[in-house]
Amino acid sequence: MASGYTQSQGQIQKASQKQIQRMSQKQIQAVRFLTLSSRDLREEIYKAVEENPALEIVEDVSVNADYDRITSGAVPSSGSGMTADEYQRALENLEDNTETLQEHLLFQLDSMNIPEDVQAFCTQLIYNLDQNGCFGSGLKPETFLDRTNPRHDEEFIAKCIELVQRLDPIGCCAKNPEDSLLVQAKITGPDQTLAIFLLDGNLEMLNPPEPARVLKKIKDFQKAWHSKAFAPALPIDQIKLDEAEVSAAIKFILSLNPHPAAGFVSDSTKAGIQAADIALVVEKKSGALQIDDLERGLIRIDDKNYFEVKTPGGYLPKLRIVPLFQKKSDKPEVQAFREKYLNKAIDFLGNLQFRESTILLQGCQIVLEQKEFFLKGPGNLKPLTRRSIAEKIGVHESTVSRATSRKNPRFVQTEFGLFPLSYFFQSGVTAGSSEGNAESTSSSISADTVKHLIKQIEDENKKAGGKKLSDQKVCDRLNEQGINIARRTVNKYRNS
Repeated sequence: MASGYTQSQGQIQKASQKQIQRMSQKQIQAVRFLTLSSRDLREEIYKAVEENPALEIVEDVSVNADYDRITSGAVPSSGSGMTADEYQRALENLEDNTETLQEHLLFQLDSMNIPEDVQAFCTQLIYNLDQNGCFGSGLKPETFLDRTNPRHDEEFIAKCIELVQRLDPIGCCAKNPEDSLLVQAKITGPDQTLAIFLLDGNLEMLNPPEPARVLKKIKDFQKAWHSKAFAPALPIDQIKLDEAEVSAAIKFILSLNPHPAAGFVSDSTKAGIQAADIALVVEKKSGALQIDDLERGLIRIDDKNYFEVKTPGGYLPKLRIVPLFQKKSDKPEVQAFREKYLNKAIDFLGNLQFRESTILLQGCQIVLEQKEFFLKGPGNLKPLTRRSIAEKIGVHESTVSRATSRKNPRFVQTEFGLFPLSYFFQSGVTAGSSEGNAESTSSSISADTVKHLIKQIEDENKKAGGKKLSDQKVCDRLNEQGINIARRTVNKYRNS
């Protein structure tokens, strides 16, 4: 018997709409640039220049430094400069100096009878020196301070820097070559009052270095200076100013060496922190600022001070579009070739700018949110999420995550040391007034602040001569301060 049910097969067409967002090649490249370290991005830039004839490198500070060292004595330079092949051959033929600048300075340091912490700090300073023997292109000396040591303050830094500066060659460990000249003058010619005056921020008076004209500039400066009310005396007020004195000062200055480390090769490989990818530098500056200017990296503190947030200069090559590609051609095939590579070059430069501006904008917003930290140091962070930063600057949360990744960390140079960008994004724990307070309120404080409170409790207990506190007792003391935290969380923070 046939069944009462029949089966039928057929095709049914349905219309549906889907919204799919596809990233362009330019967007993919821009996002990838955010994840690259400075070293990887350098390689990417050189690769792009090789593949795109519309791009050229205008300047690369790191290469120029090596070039200067070579042409300063070891290899004669031609009047028109070296080609790439000549430069490579010069590098290969350069005599290998078996003693590096760091080894030369450390040998002298090791022979001195100085405290252990002074030697350790000076060692860090020495490994932080660049090809010129200066630290201006490296990390700030404050980075190497042990903040738990009460002796480590500004005076300690100054004494250690002076100690290294007096080692042979004299004048290393200055901020820059100009500062090195001043250091050398103070050490080798403390009686050279006029020369020290000229080197201390008045070098422009030596242009041109003609005694008569320099003398006139000095006297004009003196007159303008003493016309101010309550202007203090100048060191040069006590010396006889004439052309002979100026001529002697110029001769002394010309005897100094702005590159005291020129005869050595710099080796900073043993300074582990030197490999850090520094994305931002935050400095406190004096001066009035009416409103925050995040695009320029300026953030107001009060009526007299502001923060300057900047990306460290010189770590990437400077690029430009080859001038020939900026001119249109009447020939269709030439114009097509030009447009193909010109558009790629414009996109590449735009993505580099996007990377720098995005990192700078995020850094500025972090400084705004964590202003207490940048004023007072560790222990003053507040809870902060990447989402809140993304909302403030108008980008997607993933953009902030890529730029502040823990996997490929970038660092912020502050007066309190070097910190990864991810450090400023802190989870929070509940904090409120102590129990029994009628006006009990609750808020959230960062994990970093809790860790510093735990350390403070431990230090106070140690000073009082007590036994080591258990996790539960530390937990109870935090609860007394209104911080609601579990014992296992205290254990985790203590271990970290």
